[in-house]
Amino acid sequence: LGVSALGAPGSANAQDTDTLRFGLSAYPPGLNPFRHEGAAGHNVKLQIFRGLLGLDENGDIAGELSDQWEQDGNEYTFHLRENAVFQNGEPVTAEDVKWSLEQITADGSTAYFLNDLSVISGIEAVEDKTVKIGLSEPTPAFEKLLATPYVPILSKSAGMENPVGAGPYVITGMEDGVEIDLEAFEDYY
Repeated sequence: LGVSALGAPGSANAQDTDTLRFGLSAYPPGLNPFRHEGAAGHNVKLQIFRGLLGLDENGDIAGELSDQWEQDGNEYTFHLRENAVFQNGEPVTAEDVKWSLEQITADGSTAYFLNDLSVISGIEAVEDKTVKIGLSEPTPAFEKLLATPYVPILSKSAGMENPVGAGPYVITGMEDGVEIDLEAFEDYY
């Protein structure tokens, strides 16, 4: 039985059982992965980008692109998931992590956490799937910062002009001010 907008029996919009429509509070003003662009942009970016860490359903820090990490004083070592790939099919590497964090902390950056992450004193791609990050001083909130959606890891080869993430969905179409179409990324870890 279809129900019209007025609640009377009649024709209703046919719903594709494989499609979820989600109404945003507004059309995102942008999708720059490192900037804060409101709740609507935040919701879309969470679908297409992933960082080293994230938050689980209880708000606790959990692995994302990194499935293991250790802290030794002011140095963190992150081990990347073997099966983490970007939406362009390239594997996520330590060089991508290094490059992404360097984009956030670069002179002239407009990244939301530029000041907070200026504590990074060095980034070393130790191996293809291992990266070390040194801090200039103890920063208890460092892991929480990495778990926010404002510190995603991007494909270095794709660059910043058309950033490519490693999230569960990929953008397949956009109509400015109207809609953003996403499709499940088959190789999401």
